[in-house]
Amino acid sequence: MYAAAHYRVQLPPGPTGSLHTAATTLDLRIGEPHAELARQLSARGHARITLITAHNPFSRPSGATENARRQEQLRATITSAGRPAWPATSGDPDGEWPEEPGFGIPDLPPAIRDHWLEKFEQNAVVECEPPRAPELVWHPRLRSGPGP
Repeated sequence: MYAAAHYRVQLPPGPTGSLHTAATTLDLRIGEPHAELARQLSARGHARITLITAHNPFSRPSGATENARRQEQLRATITSAGRPAWPATSGDPDGEWPEEPGFGIPDLPPAIRDHWLEKFEQNAVVECEPPRAPELVWHPRLRSGPGP
């Protein structure tokens, strides 16, 4: 389910004078290298991006009000950590699972990523450090065995 999902992130405008000054929306797929993401991150002074949501903890469907509350808590956590956050979404290509809003966070340290996976009860995040392809990084307690 996670590997087949589609992921989208909207990068903000790059620095004035760079070749990538416009906001850019990129579609990512697990296991598929993305040269444009590498160029866009580099133009903005970043090396890696992590996509995370707070919706539907541990893949248990939650109502709209609860998901919105959790997402706002994630946004506040990102802000209080002093991290930039760019709009992101993930969705099921078959439409059986609702699209989930999230955030793309550049250069998120692994220790913070793991803490947020635990705090927001997420099975996985998407992480990409070009030239490597986007990959799933599982919740710490799921890393010892195969993911869902």
